[in-house]
Amino acid sequence: MEADERDYEEKLAKARKREQQLRRMAAGRMNKRARYPNAATRAPGEPSSSKARAAEDEDDNVFLPEDEPTNDDGGEYISPELRVLMEKVDRIQRSRHLHGEEEEVACTKIYYASRTHSQLTQVLPEMSKLKLKQSVSVTNYHEKGFLSEPSSLPRKRSLSVGEDDDNQDECGTNKQFRTVSLGSRKQLCINEELKAKSRDLDEACRELLGEKAGKRCQYLPPAGEEVAMLDFRDQILAVPKDIEDLAEAGRLANICPYFGSRKAIPQAELVTLPYNLLLQKSAREALGIDLKDQVVIIDEAHTISSDLIPTLLSLSTNVLSYSSLAVSLQQVCTYVQRFKNRLSAVNMLHLKRLVVFLDALKKAASEWRDQRVAALKNKQQKLEKSEVLTVVDFMGRLGKKASSINLLEIESYLKKSKIARKISGYAEKQAEKEEADAGSSRKAKRGTLPPLHAVEDFMVSLSHPNDDGRVTFTFIEVPGQEATVELRYQLLNPAPNFLEVVQDARAVVLAGGTMSPVFFEPQESTEVDTVLREYAAAVQGQVPDKKGGALLFAVIGAKLSEGLNFADDLARAVVIVGLPFPNLGSPELRERMKYVKMLEEKRLIGSAGTNKRESGKDAAAELYENMCMNAVNQSIGRAIRHRNDWASLLLLDRRYANPSIRNKLPKWIRKELVVSEGFGQTIKDVAAFSSQRRKHATSS
Repeated sequence: MEADERDYEEKLAKARKREQQLRRMAAGRMNKRARYPNAATRAPGEPSSSKARAAEDEDDNVFLPEDEPTNDDGGEYISPELRVLMEKVDRIQRSRHLHGEEEEVACTKIYYASRTHSQLTQVLPEMSKLKLKQSVSVTNYHEKGFLSEPSSLPRKRSLSVGEDDDNQDECGTNKQFRTVSLGSRKQLCINEELKAKSRDLDEACRELLGEKAGKRCQYLPPAGEEVAMLDFRDQILAVPKDIEDLAEAGRLANICPYFGSRKAIPQAELVTLPYNLLLQKSAREALGIDLKDQVVIIDEAHTISSDLIPTLLSLSTNVLSYSSLAVSLQQVCTYVQRFKNRLSAVNMLHLKRLVVFLDALKKAASEWRDQRVAALKNKQQKLEKSEVLTVVDFMGRLGKKASSINLLEIESYLKKSKIARKISGYAEKQAEKEEADAGSSRKAKRGTLPPLHAVEDFMVSLSHPNDDGRVTFTFIEVPGQEATVELRYQLLNPAPNFLEVVQDARAVVLAGGTMSPVFFEPQESTEVDTVLREYAAAVQGQVPDKKGGALLFAVIGAKLSEGLNFADDLARAVVIVGLPFPNLGSPELRERMKYVKMLEEKRLIGSAGTNKRESGKDAAAELYENMCMNAVNQSIGRAIRHRNDWASLLLLDRRYANPSIRNKLPKWIRKELVVSEGFGQTIKDVAAFSSQRRKHATSS
């Protein structure tokens, strides 16, 4: 794995150089135009686009569900799943042949989510300050009481230390974390023509993906030729880029940054993304995000009630207008009538069930609306303009036949067959043909969202537990138009969406500026014991509905630094971050340092130069260092409280490797102290040490 990492880092170094060249070319106005042909370019002699489109329109096979056989394979039926697999294998083989590389290996990654891209943009500069490969981590495992035994317990101690000179890449900069920023098409699409002409950019992009070679987006490499996309992936990962940087890199390389960023996910170490892309299952699936055994950090978590929970609720709150419902029913019926002799029995069964559900839904909405319209005309009965129902009550209004349909099964069919887009596409084709026959040249605008998608989302919502949400009928009056009705599903319980993340991820960290710890350090020293007793009960799992274990943050030199015991399971690890040097700005400290320095100078003068300093430091510097290390030693001592006690001690600062600092640690720690080769080895040793100690305690 380390060898693979080194090889890939070399590729990223080359990608950084390529990006620098592209930027120089752009600055010199040498940037080339898009390299991929689009619908607007054709070679001399090719048929006109109108003739080609007319010929293509004659074949309605494109509107069949994904699992329907066609005659394109010489009469032999090949399932879509097998076809996709064959194409994928073929692409991989071509890619390997061209690159001479093995299949890419995904790595453990951190998914860092926040509310907005502007907040995520602030993460990358902070990441540049972290040089984990250059950090120092001194680790000591104390085995007091067992030192005389020829024990099999791990005695290797670890301190990770890096050398600045070894952490420079070919460009002379520190190694970068492989980072990718994820965003929507709205933020990353660089096809300005498509953006200007589309009603719905996502849908318009999907339509282009389904086009043949000459009509595909000019910023996507032709199918099967992924070398350019792989190079762009490496360019993305070579240097951390926020959303704006990513879009600009796509323009320079003439490659779609939206799909380029998706391609970079498997080998990224850090993925930044907004809340909705992380928390919505369909969004994760579309992006190819698998949270299994990964780390999730949710920033701005102190705004859970105002941001995170509303986001979770909005992801499953869906609105279905009466017009979308009516159009969906009409389109499905037309489609079934047209293709009934060409659809398989399974497809016909699902589509008939869909028609039954849509028809019942439309009738229920019509009846509810008509009651309000009649009441307004008669002015005899006053009815509320909205009504809230549970899912069970709402399904009861649809009738027995519709309410017995398995909505999740229908939704699964819609997703796998992509039938919503097929139905909508056929309806648009028919509408264009009718307008052409009537002498109109108006064309439907690309990217119209299929109305059946809204129905599909509404069906998924109705599959939630009865108590988790409500369905609302709303009566809508528009001056000069016929009154209509709107259906809305509102999620009340945000837990299910978040539970999926928690169950899949290896760890979920809620980070925020004003988080609230399960205990706080009291203002009065007399109250410390009471708080610590409650804390100890929580650590030992004595608090109902709380897991055992805890993490205690404390300031060195404060109330918890001396006079308190964290024996046995109250502290199995102590992590000292940095060196707690006293404040040099303190007038008292400055005077004390002047005093010891004066005493030393007098001693040297009185000895007529025969006595020399034992070290390179003067007495004031020695005092300053001693005060720091005394505080460290006191903090360490809180965890080892009796003969058979044990704990892992981690000292996180490269300066602990200096002899002058190490020599000020207690001898029983100093002799066990070793500089580790890296983070991985340190964690491995900590885990092995803890496991062995617990086994030893159990056996004895």
